[in-house]
Order: sequence, then structure tokens, then C-alpha cells
Amino acid sequence: MTTKKTSASHADTVETALRHAIIAAEYEPGQRLSAEALAVRFQVSATPVREALARLAGDGLVTSQPQRGVRVASLSLSEMEEIYEVRSLIEPLAIERSVQHMDEDAKAEVVSRYERMIQRGDSRTRELDAGQYAAYEEAHLAFHHATLSRCGSSWLLRLSRLLSDHSLRYRYASTQSLQRYETITEEHAEILAGCLASDADRAREAQQTHLDNTRIALRQLLASEGPFSAVSPNEPTNNTRGTAARIGDT
Repeated sequence: MTTKKTSASHADTVETALRHAIIAAEYEPGQRLSAEALAVRFQVSATPVREALARLAGDGLVTSQPQRGVRVASLSLSEMEEIYEVRSLIEPLAIERSVQHMDEDAKAEVVSRYERMIQRGDSRTRELDAGQYAAYEEAHLAFHHATLSRCGSSWLLRLSRLLSDHSLRYRYASTQSLQRYETITEEHAEILAGCLASDADRAREAQQTHLDNTRIALRQLLASEGPFSAVSPNEPTNNTRGTAARIGDT
């Protein structure tokens, strides 16, 4: 029993670390992941690594094919569009329901998360170095999760978090800042205002606007970066690892 618990604990640790590394572009799209090499990196046996990789495959962050092994999932313009299409279906609904059930404690949590996001650089993301940007993104996602937290649906929250992970891959994988998207902070402020006013319609509209503007911004950026528009499944790209696109979408 102890051995099983230890193995499960190791798998949890490896999964969390690998998830972050893939999202933050420490591994390039299409890069092969060796269970043996990862076991050495994380100082565990290959068994929890394989379990962690299986979980990540279930979330679409890695792929596994015969003869090709396990690889980091590819990125493409069409996938980005699909991600935001689905997010536009579920997140406006989630925030509408959440605002309808927000008490004063929930609103206080949203305000706290918003203030932390602002402090971490919401209005100056292009000025942040890689470490500062990672800290900003943590606060940024926490704000959005707080606005959805009272929706009353574990499935909406689960899907939102998974899609947020995939969206974040596109920001970290980008090699340049996006100068066209200048209304991020105003959009976040409007989402906050809808929550605090208990105005579900206003919050829903603000969330939809934020998603739409982000998708447009990403489309313009990714279409201009050739490799993204023609990435083949499981084929490596030449994107710079660990470089954050200062886009600030949800």
C-alpha cells in the first residue's frame, strides 16, 4: 500500500512539473519526451513518469504514436481558433452563473485576485522578464478562475481550466510581443465591474469581448509567424523556448 501511494504521489509531482514545463514552452511542440530521461530529471522510476505522461495525453498536451513515442502536442492556428471557439461557448455561461451566486466573500476574493494581477504587471506585460511574466500569468489565471468559481458546475470549471492551459501554451510559445492588443487592462476592469455590480449580463458580455479580442490578437500574431500556421502533428518547430508572448488573454 505504501509503495502504491508513493508511486501515485510521484506521478502527481511529475505531472504537475511536466504540465508547467510544456505550457511554459520549456519543451518545444513536437519534441520527443523520453520516460527514462524524465525519470532521471525528476529522480523517480520510469513508472510514475509513464503514468504522468498518460494523464497529460488525456488532456491533449502530449501525443503518443507507435514508432514515434511520446511527443509534446503540436501548435497550430486552426487549433487556437477551435480552443477559443469552445471557450466562447462555456466561459460566458460560467461567469454569468457565477455572478448570479456571488456573495460578499466571493466578490472580495475576485477583488483580491484582481489587485494581485494588477500588481504583477497587467498594464505593462511587455516590460516583464520571463520570471516576472510567469508570476503575472499565475495571478492572471487566478483572477479569471475566481470570476468563474461560483458557477456551480464542476464540468464548466474543469473544461475552463483545461482550455486555459492550452491557451497559455500559445502565449508562451510566441516569439514576439503583440502591439495591437492594447485594451487588456480595460477588459479585465470591465469583467471585475460586472462581478461587483452583480450584473451577470455585463460580466458575460465583458468575458465574451475579452475572448473575442484575444482570439483576434492571437490570429494576427500566429498567422504572421509561419511555423504556427502549418505545424504538422508531432513535428518539431523552431520556436524559441520559454519566451512569453505578452498578450494577456485569459
